[in-house]
Amino acid sequence: MALLQQYEAMSLYVTDMWPFSSSTRPCHYMLQIYSPTPAVRGRVVICYRYMALLQQYEAVSFGDSLFGCYILLPLQQKHVIQLRRAVWVEYRGILRTLYLPVKELLVPIEGFLVPEESDTELLRLYLEGLLSGSVQPRWCPVLYLTSVHHVNRFCYTQDGKHIQLKHNMLRDTVSCQRPEVKQHLLFYKTADISRNYGMELYDTLPPSRQKLMQDIEQSLNKA
Repeated sequence: MALLQQYEAMSLYVTDMWPFSSSTRPCHYMLQIYSPTPAVRGRVVICYRYMALLQQYEAVSFGDSLFGCYILLPLQQKHVIQLRRAVWVEYRGILRTLYLPVKELLVPIEGFLVPEESDTELLRLYLEGLLSGSVQPRWCPVLYLTSVHHVNRFCYTQDGKHIQLKHNMLRDTVSCQRPEVKQHLLFYKTADISRNYGMELYDTLPPSRQKLMQDIEQSLNKA
C-alpha cells in the first residue's frame, strides 16, 4: 500500500505546471514531467521533487523495480545535470539497490549514453564508483553500463582537453585490482543490450588506443 501511494504521489508532482488529463496513467506522467523545459522555475521544482523522491526511495523502496525505474528516468543525459549529481553525490547509497535490468527500462538505453558526459566531477565519481566496487552490474546494471560508457569515451577522446585528468584516470584503471571492471573500462566498444552487461567489447584495442595504453603502462613502470 505504501508503494502504491508513492507511485500516485510521483504522478502528481508537477500537475500545476503541466495540464495533463486526469485519465493519464502515472507512468505516462513520469515520462512527461522529466522532459526538458526552458523554464527555470520548472527545473527548480523538478530538482526539488526529485530529491524528495530519492529520500522516499531510500526509505521505503526495498529495491522495488518499478520504483527504481522511476528513479532512473531523470538520469538520462537530456535532463539537467543536477539530477545526476543528486544520486552520485548526495544519495550514493541507492546505487546498491537499483536492480532494474537494462532490458526492462521504459526508454532506450541510448538516452543514458548520448550526449557523452562532459562534467569532470561526475566522470570522476563514475570512475570512483566502478573502481571501488560500489557500482556493480549485479545491483546497478543500468548505471554500471552508463558509467563504463562515459568514462571510456572521455578517457579515449583525444581532443586536447583535460589531458592530465584523462591520463590519471587511465592510470587508475590500469592499476585496478578488479579484472572485470578493468576489462570493461579499457575494452568497451558500444552498448548492446543483447550481450552480457549490455555492452560489446573489443577483442583487440584499435592501434591508437593500444599506443595510448603503452604510454600509460610505461609511465607506471617508471613510477
